[in-house]
Amino acid sequence: MIADVQSFFSNKLNLIVKNLKFSKIIYVSEKYNDYILNSLTNNFELLETKKRIGDIRDFARKEDLIILEINEQQFSQDILLDIAKLRTYHQTNLIILVKHQGNLQPNQFHETLMSYGFKNLFGEKLQNIFYDLYEYNIIDYKIKPEWLNSDYWANPELWKK
Repeated sequence: MIADVQSFFSNKLNLIVKNLKFSKIIYVSEKYNDYILNSLTNNFELLETKKRIGDIRDFARKEDLIILEINEQQFSQDILLDIAKLRTYHQTNLIILVKHQGNLQPNQFHETLMSYGFKNLFGEKLQNIFYDLYEYNIIDYKIKPEWLNSDYWANPELWKK
């Protein structure tokens, strides 16, 4: 049963990663989940690991995929500032895995990530730890309403329809 949950989690993560365009993966975590790291290593060739967000500032390129594994207890203004900076430079290639204890109450980390434009793609329990996966992609950050197009605002003759 544990192997099924692990493969389910890694299949979801790998599917998301496969649909992104990137030159390499930079996986950032103070304490790596070996299962997640091994799953990525087995499926993708170019993978680098770093311990802190600050370690990637100088060499990460905008075409790199950044995966942050963060514990919800790390929530601080400094972490949020680093995430905001990464979001600016990695607008289509930023994934955050938030580890938490599994209480279902909304927390400040979740609310802040959602206000930054991240999407909560899924939550899963892996090795007795709950993970929420968030993705930021500027391309689908905001869904364009149907009425916001040149067919209506630039064509006054259609306004009466």
